[in-house]
Amino acid sequence: MSVSRALFGLTAAVFTHVTAAQLPSAAVFGSLPAMESPAISADGDRIAFIAHAEAESFIFVATIDDMQITSAIQVNEGKLRDVIWANDEALVFTASTSDEASFLPGAIETAAPYGVDLAGDGAVTRLLRGRPRAGRTGVTIAGQSIFASSGAQLIGWERSTGNVLFPKTEVPDFERVLYSIDPKSDRQTVVDRGSRFTRDWIVDESGEPIYRIDYSQRIDVYTLLERRRRGWEVIVEETTQIPEMSVSGLDAASRLIVRARPRGTRFFGLYALDTDSGDLGEAVLVHEEYDVAGSRIDPYTHRVVGGWVADDGTVWFDEEIREHQALLDEAFPGESVAIISWSRDRQHFLVETESGQRSPAFYVYDASEPSVAQIGTAYAGLQGFELPVRRPYSYTARDGTEIPGYITQLGNAGEPTPLVVLPHGGPAARDYPGFDWMAHFFATRGYTVLQPNFRGSYGFGKAWEEAGHGEWGIGVMQHDVSDGVAALVEEGVVDADRVCIVGASYGGYAALAGAAFTPQL
Repeated sequence: MSVSRALFGLTAAVFTHVTAAQLPSAAVFGSLPAMESPAISADGDRIAFIAHAEAESFIFVATIDDMQITSAIQVNEGKLRDVIWANDEALVFTASTSDEASFLPGAIETAAPYGVDLAGDGAVTRLLRGRPRAGRTGVTIAGQSIFASSGAQLIGWERSTGNVLFPKTEVPDFERVLYSIDPKSDRQTVVDRGSRFTRDWIVDESGEPIYRIDYSQRIDVYTLLERRRRGWEVIVEETTQIPEMSVSGLDAASRLIVRARPRGTRFFGLYALDTDSGDLGEAVLVHEEYDVAGSRIDPYTHRVVGGWVADDGTVWFDEEIREHQALLDEAFPGESVAIISWSRDRQHFLVETESGQRSPAFYVYDASEPSVAQIGTAYAGLQGFELPVRRPYSYTARDGTEIPGYITQLGNAGEPTPLVVLPHGGPAARDYPGFDWMAHFFATRGYTVLQPNFRGSYGFGKAWEEAGHGEWGIGVMQHDVSDGVAALVEEGVVDADRVCIVGASYGGYAALAGAAFTPQL
């Protein structure tokens, strides 16, 4: 089925980039997103999203037809992380704070879930407390226990009751207990009791636990258990310092899908697991160049409906959603189009688009028409502005290895430009394609920006990641960064006398190492 651009009724203003006489300010790039974490209600009538304005953060609920705000929840303290619909009349959001810890140097960030009653007066309730404790708008979440850091792990939904499933660590035995929680009152009902080593549960359509994952870091034992007639039974048990298996859930054919890297292979993929033998079976999704980063779950059935590859987007196993994705890809040529949320009847979808030259924008896709309508953008001050191009860039390291990464720069600059090297954190993380607020900001000011996925980065296979082990500072991880500078200088793209390096987390270490060990760069 094909769909014309005209059928979607997209306004030219959305796609036409206009070069502004005045560059957007640093505050436009550096501000928190004006819209993030949008989610659609199960009945498809409303949208919830996080919005930031000045120093204030809000959760807004709006009608899908005209984006009229029906509820506004202001969060005065803590960082809003995400918002989801627990049911058609209640939301759950996660917020985090950073606090000093007596047993660790510096601060530790802890996260906790909160429920919002949309059927009543918008009361906000902290979830997973020993006793329910409700408040009005304006949530104070300082002084949380350290256990809150694992208290924001959504396991799934109990659709028959409208409850959500969260685990909590119980003292004094530190046992992990799975609770069904009323998001309006924090009323808690025990669903299952795990052990102190339990890390996760997989639930079926009704919210009943069917698989459990335990891992003991003390003895390096990973265990996958299945709930059978006689209780929890072990189906996989292995000794490993770093588990290379994570469980996604059941697919449409009721196969258990796991993300794993089989012995002798380079990349993580999605596989069906034989629950009788504990052996990996058929490959459901593998990629020849990249790790499969994760899976996509239908929130109404808890079934695995797709897999996600960082550089290629989502591969949908569900034929209906796959068809919708194809229509959207056709409507937004040259863009990265991600389906992020949908209604229970799959008539309304929320879609995020972005590119290496445009900041993220959000749309409602009406599958019955079909049509799309823009509902917001992450950076309103950048809409309509022609951003510098951010594109894949690779170069050859000193030992002949090809290093992938990204480069952001204005169009044909002519003369060599100054260079900002922007190594990512982790270090077992990576940079991704599309919009990058910091890289795009520097590039608007005339800098070329290099973001290398040096060895040690995640997502390029086991050998690539392990090549960075023990290689900080004066090893191959830093050499890969330095060799990117040399490549751009040799190509005449950048001025060798105007180069700096900046980063956060491991990227900050790499910046310090660059200044310490290669000051001539």
